Amino acid sequence: MPLLATHLSFRELGGRLYVSRNTIKTQAISAYRKLGVSNRSAAVERAIELGLVDAGASQDPVARPIA
Repeated sequence: MPLLATHLSFRELGGRLYVSRNTIKTQAISAYRKLGVSNRSAAVERAIELGLVDAGASQDPVARPIA
């Protein structure tokens, strides 16, 4: 969820996590379903409400790849 709160595209997220864009998209859609929302911005909003993501996370882009 914290990565979805960034400005990065699914392709960019996949590159940083060494997985395909489709893997990111599949996982994102699964998260949307579990949160009861239908898009990325609504998912981030709901995650903030639930305390799963810090409100400032969308302002903090991922600086380095996660190994």
